[in-house]
Amino acid sequence: MLRDPWSAYAGPGEFPPSSCRGAIRDRSLPAEDLGHRRTRGAVGVPRDQRPGVGTGETRRLRAVIRVALLGYGFIGRVHLAHLRRLRGVQVVAVVESDPEKLRTLVRGNIPAGEEEASVEGLSCLADVADVLGRPDVDVVDICLPTHLHKDVALRALEAGHHVICEKPLALSLADVDEILARAERSGRRLLVAHCIRFWPEYEFLQSLVQSGQFGRPRSAIFRRVSPFPTWGGSDGWFSDPQKSGGALLDLHIHDVDIAQLLFGRPRAVFARASWNSKGASTCVFAQHIHEGGPLVFLEGSWEHAAFEMSFHVAFEEAEVRYNSQARPALRVIRRGRVEPEFPEIPGEDGYARELRYFVECLESGREPSRVSLPSIRSAMEIAFAELESARTGNVVFLAE
Repeated sequence: MLRDPWSAYAGPGEFPPSSCRGAIRDRSLPAEDLGHRRTRGAVGVPRDQRPGVGTGETRRLRAVIRVALLGYGFIGRVHLAHLRRLRGVQVVAVVESDPEKLRTLVRGNIPAGEEEASVEGLSCLADVADVLGRPDVDVVDICLPTHLHKDVALRALEAGHHVICEKPLALSLADVDEILARAERSGRRLLVAHCIRFWPEYEFLQSLVQSGQFGRPRSAIFRRVSPFPTWGGSDGWFSDPQKSGGALLDLHIHDVDIAQLLFGRPRAVFARASWNSKGASTCVFAQHIHEGGPLVFLEGSWEHAAFEMSFHVAFEEAEVRYNSQARPALRVIRRGRVEPEFPEIPGEDGYARELRYFVECLESGREPSRVSLPSIRSAMEIAFAELESARTGNVVFLAE
């Protein structure tokens, strides 16, 4: 049985520990629930007593991390459902300016527990200002439309809150830099919610790349396609590139991020895209060019009838295929063999795992290094290079 490669993770790197090496080869590994070690950290205390703020002294800390959720659309409902299941977490408020969303189930492109979310018993507010600066809010979870991320993230960090912000962090590299600089100055923790880093099948792929169990990766194809996201509400903000960044920044960014996590920054990118009448990308095909590295191709699209995320990675000694619509979804085919192997993968999704990871970072007082701020900036820089390539038709080189 495949050991959960992240269940005991506590190190500073971006990859699973070496304990996951050989997990496929040894099919008899016992199932282990190693649990999640929890120690007290820098949350739940008056602002002038938090480490890195005011006196800088460590005081006796409350055990409960208190969260205000901003935005109750599809992804907001997903976050709420998972936050309310986490031990040691209390959601103290939900901010949503559209009262209809509080009464209506908003579904997205993938079942993720959103139907289980409920605001019953919670304080529901209409203005972000009603929660910023409140002493009973340790974490602000930003699930708002992308064009609102920068302003709200800056205000939340300035007010002394830790911040979870849905991807993409912002709509320009300058705005990304401003948010990251504010996070560094504030001493608060910032998690950009790149959930695919925590998705079990992608974690499994990371463990294979790191361990070299099947040799070097030779080629990789990543695919993420979906119908147009109609859950954005009556203003249709997804179709406006000034509000969403189009399919490239809203959807395709997941695979841009995971590709650089696996293979490093590409030397250059080349992309082609289709656009709607407002100039938003609706479909993108991209190649990441690595000198001496694997061939890497990525597709992201809002032009399909059904959602699918998938990857196909060829190593020297095996290939690994994942398709969210297949059952089993993940398979490994060794070279020279016909029958595939089906690794056992944790059933929990990446949303739950990323939120729990952030809570554990807060409790232990450590940086959320699995989603380091430099790696977030790098992923955004690569995505903007793809956008430039798609607009100009040229190969775009990235700074080393």
